[in-house]
Amino acid sequence: MKNQMKLFQKLFALEAPQTGAPNYKEIDSACIKETAYQFQTKTMFIRLKNATEKQFFDVPPRIYNALLNSNNPDQFFESFISHRYNSL
Repeated sequence: MKNQMKLFQKLFALEAPQTGAPNYKEIDSACIKETAYQFQTKTMFIRLKNATEKQFFDVPPRIYNALLNSNNPDQFFESFISHRYNSL
């Protein structure tokens, strides 16, 4: 399982290698500008196009990956993230 997680991290380059800082990815979305994920803390970062920034905690990596691959990221975010995970 640990090797699978390392492979997943490598494939998606989810964190900057030297700093551990989030590596934001742009999303083709009406509301979401970009998103990032930190594996160590299971924290998802969302930057909205209205300049709002949010952090969501204890988000499984599969949810982040599903958001990145969603045909409708805004709907996915509203349905599966925004009201299901604790946030700041």
